[in-house]
Amino acid sequence: MATEAASSSEEGPSAMAVGPPTDVEQVRAYMLRILPVMLEEDVLPDMSTMESAVKAADARLKKFAEDPQERALLVLRTLPPETEEEEGEGASTGGATSFRPAYEVQLGLNYKPTRCIGVAFIKRGAILEADKSVRLQLRVMNFSEDSPFVTFHSYVRDVVTPYFNSYVQSTKKATEGDKLVPSVQKKMNELEVGLLHLQQNIDIPEISLTIHSTISASVKKAAEAGKKSTVEELGPLLSDSSFLNALQKDVSRWIREIQKVTRLERDASSGTALQETSFWMNLEHALSKIHSRRHSPEVQLTLDVLKAGKRFHATVSFDADTGLKEAQDKVNDYSPLMKDFPVNELLAAGTLETIKLAVAAVYSHLRKIRTTSYPAQRAIYLVEAISRDLNTQLLKVLGMYKLMLVTYEEFEQVMGQCFGVFNTWDEEYDKFTSQLREMSKKKREETLKFSWRANSAHKRLQERVTKMIEWVLHSDSCVLRCVYRR
Repeated sequence: MATEAASSSEEGPSAMAVGPPTDVEQVRAYMLRILPVMLEEDVLPDMSTMESAVKAADARLKKFAEDPQERALLVLRTLPPETEEEEGEGASTGGATSFRPAYEVQLGLNYKPTRCIGVAFIKRGAILEADKSVRLQLRVMNFSEDSPFVTFHSYVRDVVTPYFNSYVQSTKKATEGDKLVPSVQKKMNELEVGLLHLQQNIDIPEISLTIHSTISASVKKAAEAGKKSTVEELGPLLSDSSFLNALQKDVSRWIREIQKVTRLERDASSGTALQETSFWMNLEHALSKIHSRRHSPEVQLTLDVLKAGKRFHATVSFDADTGLKEAQDKVNDYSPLMKDFPVNELLAAGTLETIKLAVAAVYSHLRKIRTTSYPAQRAIYLVEAISRDLNTQLLKVLGMYKLMLVTYEEFEQVMGQCFGVFNTWDEEYDKFTSQLREMSKKKREETLKFSWRANSAHKRLQERVTKMIEWVLHSDSCVLRCVYRR
């Protein structure tokens, strides 16, 4: 459940309360006008369940209206499980589904992992005053069933940041000397990037290495005695075939569990640069945890017992079959390139000049590929992903200008900065591909198996900008000719 949108009543200062608190009846009436629209389906069902839930919460409504400490009230509506909802849709022609929504009214905002939607009522002042309209004293925000990171990012990107930038642009003269405004804009861009990072973060499967209860008890007993557990302490169990079989099954399960991580791959030709770097950094962290677990006293004792019981196949093949060492070597080799990759600077850039600097920083960091065995083809895919990110940022920044309405001097300045970005990319890209070719020759790799030319997404935008400049210059020359003839 996450914030999806916000609808606000007319804005105004949140003055200190001077009148008596409003009646609960007025608050309830206002809520029952809002909730059916924001919580129900297109075809409104019987509203009795919702009305009953709101009426039963009079004590909470009263506390919300009168208590300055209670700033928000949340109304939740449970949704059916996805499988049940699909079945209900399939049987919709035969009648209504058996699922009945439940409603909950609570003070404050608390995340619920269950599938539900909600509406938050947020006070603008300390209390709700009786002599003012309830509508003017509340802000309303709806919550969806989507991931919090997805909808928080959408909210910041599509509502908060554009509205703030629009206000700054419209009051440019008043805020021109205010050094705090650029700082706030930068922080908002960083927040947007951070939420995007959380949204695109690739989760690595959590593995579980189940330990036999006898092994756990032996290790615990030895730890309490301040010593290391040994196979001799298990005595006759070392020759107990059923015990050894159980341990061998545990080891086989461990291998399968660890392979879920060591064999994990992602398609480098899709997604964003952030997803690529996050994948390898998260994988490195996950493998490090598995390595620590692999050398834990419980796992080591299990393998020692199997070795003492002459189950050599299980112990010898364990490390080889998991592929843990090879996977760790791989991520450690890629780590210098993936660690501190400056793609965030590009995603947070709010001006054409900072985009240009970010492009230079990205390519400067990419040169670290020389010290790694990161595949050249994968590097080309990474460059393509960076180009897609660059295209997104350029569109975002250029969208702040009304290019066909600005003065020619401002248009010329913006276009000059824009082509500064394009030229920086082209220069750095040529240097990088030359470096890749040299590396491939030294490693004697087959350079003909893939194309050295990246499919740069921003090139189409570059062509459009070029045509726009040509059109403006042509129009300007036509105007000059007309004036000259007159």
